[in-house]
Amino acid sequence: MIASRTPRTPLVVTALLVSVGLCSACASSQTPPPAPQATAAAPKAALPEADRVQLRQLLLTLPPVEGETLPNVVGRARHAVEQAQPQLTPWLASLAAPGQAPKVSSPAFPTVVGVWARHRAKLARLSALKALVAHPTINPVDTKTPGRAPVFDAFEAELKALAKARGLAFSNVEHVAYEVALADAPAPALEDAVAVLTHGDVVPAAEPGWSTDPFVATVQGDRVIGRGVLDDKGAIVAVLSALRALKESGAAIKRTPLLIVGTSEETHWDGIERYQAARGMAKDVIVADGSFPVGVGEKGITTVRVTTTAPGKLSFNGGQVANQVPASASLMLTGAPSAAVKAAVGAHPDLALSEADGRYTISARGKAAHSAEPELGKNAIQLLLAFATEHLALGNGPCAQLMRVLHARLPANDPQRLGVLDSAPRFSPATANLGTFKTLGDGRCQAAINVRWPPPRSAKEV
Repeated sequence: MIASRTPRTPLVVTALLVSVGLCSACASSQTPPPAPQATAAAPKAALPEADRVQLRQLLLTLPPVEGETLPNVVGRARHAVEQAQPQLTPWLASLAAPGQAPKVSSPAFPTVVGVWARHRAKLARLSALKALVAHPTINPVDTKTPGRAPVFDAFEAELKALAKARGLAFSNVEHVAYEVALADAPAPALEDAVAVLTHGDVVPAAEPGWSTDPFVATVQGDRVIGRGVLDDKGAIVAVLSALRALKESGAAIKRTPLLIVGTSEETHWDGIERYQAARGMAKDVIVADGSFPVGVGEKGITTVRVTTTAPGKLSFNGGQVANQVPASASLMLTGAPSAAVKAAVGAHPDLALSEADGRYTISARGKAAHSAEPELGKNAIQLLLAFATEHLALGNGPCAQLMRVLHARLPANDPQRLGVLDSAPRFSPATANLGTFKTLGDGRCQAAINVRWPPPRSAKEV
């Protein structure tokens, strides 16, 4: 929802350059760089990792200059290194001689091109992000055609225009997945391609807590606020900038980079699956939909839906989608609340009691978050379940029984209560998020629990 100043564009460019084979010195510490200019002593071995990190961090601190040319960035980079870290000068000297195009074999090339991509078009990137965020690309949970609606048609047209304006080629697969390439040409052999996967759909934005219009990208200081800014429209803009920089750098591309945009990855996963069925998938894939600088894997994910077999007498409504920590929930009472219940609601900071036409409703307000990190939110359903099981006479109907089970098993998104508190090296622990709990139209109640777990369990085992 909120994107900070994390320099995504340089990181995306660096990853692409390494992947498409432009920077062998970056990809392997065993490959020596080419001989630098005669004015600098040639390093005798590959750039050590510590020096590589130091060089990259220094280059990322170059002040931005809107509209700067690549040779100018190279010149400023050389000067900055000479002033701050002279021992690294030989490595940057291998980047380019004055007035010459930069050498892609230099270990500094990916970061310099990334810095150039970030500096040259900040205003254009912000404009592009605002344009994409303005499309409320939400797939209803019960839709039969994910990614196919007028709002997605408008989003596709917007993305196509952004790609064309950057000199890039645009195509689609059944209008549920989009592909952006460097140039109009026959589809590349996927074994020679590097794919960057993103998605253009977003989760609903009807939860409380917004201080701005979620579908207007609002700049506040050094942040942009809006639905999809971080997940995943900001990444789309970053990759568009990366592809443009790659194309205009003049570098000889050894492997074809592709941007692939799905349209239903928050809910149905239909877009990427249909793309893969129609086109296949590249052997090497970067997923620009997660924490930067890099993730090495993704936990398993499944949504368990538990539905009562018979209707009950309770009316509960909480959450929008399973993969979001619910920020609101409500329970309609079967009669007027007692004085004790009124007092208990009044003493709870996250609950409120309302009355309309003689009907009383208790509402809970939490804090929305992604279900991958439920600890960052406050689950309104759990707040209301805890209060109801402690203070209300729920009876013994099916819905009441399910409420008690959910409160007992998931009091705080605790997967240990479900028996799936797994952990594995390089993975965060398992999580379980009670995303929705609703009374269906026929009176039955249904809960949706989003579970994410590290290896080695299968979905069936979970």
